Amino acid sequence: MHFFRLLGFTIQFMTRIPIKKEFKVTEKDFGAMTMFFPVSAAIVGAIMAAVYWLFSLAGLQWAGAVGCVLAACVATGGLHVDGFADMADAFGAGKHRKKTLEILKDSHMGTYGVLAIVFIVLIKVVLIGSIPNAQALLIIAATPVAGKIPLAITAARGSYPREEGTGKHTIDHVKPWHSAVCCAVCAVLLYLCAGSLTFILLALAVLAATGFTVTAISNKKIQGVTGDILGAANELGEMLWLLLAALWCALI
Repeated sequence: MHFFRLLGFTIQFMTRIPIKKEFKVTEKDFGAMTMFFPVSAAIVGAIMAAVYWLFSLAGLQWAGAVGCVLAACVATGGLHVDGFADMADAFGAGKHRKKTLEILKDSHMGTYGVLAIVFIVLIKVVLIGSIPNAQALLIIAATPVAGKIPLAITAARGSYPREEGTGKHTIDHVKPWHSAVCCAVCAVLLYLCAGSLTFILLALAVLAATGFTVTAISNKKIQGVTGDILGAANELGEMLWLLLAALWCALI
């Protein structure tokens, strides 16, 4: 029962899929749910792939690229994109730790945040549209899964810089082995989608490095990581996965 409770809570927390049941969880469960991130990500990936497939049936590859990126935002409520925008605002405009934390907490969006959203969406659409149809569906389905590797690493290696906040329970209670399980499951799913061991090893190295880099930058800037930083790590991971996939498809 504990397994299904955590699974249901993770899907409810990470997506906007309408699950009416209320799951009773503890603070420690927020850390343990990291292990189930690959499942929620795979669901979002399946939705993205389905949208792309429907457009591709009509020969509308680029419309499919736009549609599947939009579908991901709807399915997650823009959770990670919002974090990426907030980090861009805070790290771009905040000169000192206190100011940076204030901007991260502010619900308003500045110029850096708007530009970050525009560019991350455009980059994803262009990269998806550049991948041949034969490989596109599985690559798209794996994209949200890829983003969970840097997210899990960042969550496990960071500490929360405030006394309270949205991501505090998750960041404070993620154990290294929670992150390791998440990354291992993600690696298997990515391999099943891509099918090339060489490509997956390269992608895993880049995704892991992204998680460590985001953590290092955030620790230097605000002496910790927040929920917004986790979202930013996820978005960077997704973008780099698509970039590597597009380059790999172009070379083989």
